[in-house]
Amino acid sequence: MAMFRHIPQPESLRREEPVRPELMSEVKLYRNSRERAKYDNMADVFALIQTIQCLEKAYIKDAVLAAEYTAHCSKLLVQFKAAFKQVQGEEFPDLESFMKQYRVSCCCVM
Repeated sequence: MAMFRHIPQPESLRREEPVRPELMSEVKLYRNSRERAKYDNMADVFALIQTIQCLEKAYIKDAVLAAEYTAHCSKLLVQFKAAFKQVQGEEFPDLESFMKQYRVSCCCVM
């Protein structure tokens, strides 16, 4: 960044931090294929919530036509219902518990 070389950097950016190998190790979220499927399903639900939220914002900003919005929203809701059935159980009896657990704030989805 030769363009910004005249701007002084804070002390925290100037010193070199030693690389700590224990922080570079892989973190396993699952121990078996059943747990892996659980996390994959939860990721699908989370992604669908975020996608529906983005579609809602685009519709509010008039970036999506009403017909496109209706078609896409219907498809996403069907996908969401199927994905949430895979996650639903003791841990997540309803959408609110899932959103609270993972700190998702998407009021448009509810």
